[in-house]
Amino acid sequence: MNSPWKSRATVVFLLIAFGVPWTGWTLLNVLQPQRGTALWWSLFLTGDCCSAAGFVASYVDSGWSGPRMLIRRTLQVRFPIAWWLYAFFLVALSGTISTAVYSYAHGGIGPFKPLLLFTLFAPSSLFWLITGPLGEEFGWRGFLLPRLLQRYSPLKSALVLGVIWAVWHFPLYYNSFRHDFHEAASFTIFVLSMSLLITVLFIHTGQSLGPVIALHWTANMTMPAVHKMFPGVRPTQSLCDLVTLVVITLLVVAVSISSLRQPASQLEANDAE
Repeated sequence: MNSPWKSRATVVFLLIAFGVPWTGWTLLNVLQPQRGTALWWSLFLTGDCCSAAGFVASYVDSGWSGPRMLIRRTLQVRFPIAWWLYAFFLVALSGTISTAVYSYAHGGIGPFKPLLLFTLFAPSSLFWLITGPLGEEFGWRGFLLPRLLQRYSPLKSALVLGVIWAVWHFPLYYNSFRHDFHEAASFTIFVLSMSLLITVLFIHTGQSLGPVIALHWTANMTMPAVHKMFPGVRPTQSLCDLVTLVVITLLVVAVSISSLRQPASQLEANDAE
């Protein structure tokens, strides 16, 4: 089987997905425009070129049927509702456990307001769908992950993509990473965990992009809503959050290990059934 790295479409994808955001984010660090200005937004949103790269590379690979397939996979939503719950609430479960454990160890949980979790769906949170969830997933899981799955197991594909995904973010967080190795390491572990969790979702929903976008969005936006559920707790437990997410990721991987080790041919056979 040919290596996915040698195809012209993959080269096009990597050139666009890395070239445009890295240029924009480097300029963001150099110019340091005020946050929220037109210049800041135009440079920050160059990250959305990852999804644009997915569409362009899909066209290079398969003509217009490639981009059309990405859209169809986004609208493919017929699978057990448990996977939608996984997409929308798995990270919330992790954050809730983490915050409860942290607060119990630091004087008590205090008031608990579970309905405030649904502030996650406020318009201000929905706005951020245009960044990582919609701006990246047509590239990472729309284009690149299926190519990796043609050669590697889902487990290996998730880890390879997780490393690529973490490195891709480096120029955006350059100033933070340059001064704090622990922050860079924590972010990398977080991204690897998310790559594994998203891959499990991806292979169990027929490579649908809708729930993948939802999980990416909740990973970015859930914790502020979780912290509102515990108004008496200061949201400073980042290490506890990360450890809890890693534990949940390992549990999900353990439960899904048989499917994560399946070769691509077997996954395709399962999807066809």
